[in-house]
Amino acid sequence: EYFMTRGHIHNQADRPEIYYGQKGRGLMLMESPEGEVRIVPIDAQTVCYVPPFWIHRSINVGDDDLVMLFCYPADSGQDYE
Repeated sequence: EYFMTRGHIHNQADRPEIYYGQKGRGLMLMESPEGEVRIVPIDAQTVCYVPPFWIHRSINVGDDDLVMLFCYPADSGQDYE
């Protein structure tokens, strides 16, 4: 398992994303287009909403695997540049 995923924004940046923690302990690091930074804890049975246009990445801060379910519109795409 990677300790941290790469931060990204969607090709269709106006699309939100929802993460649901299933196992482990992590953080969602997010940055708005204006530079505001939010760090949201992700544990089992927690939900994190990533607003449209925000860059985001998950970080495993626990000793176990961080397992999450994420949902976003199918046409969102990814932009890792």
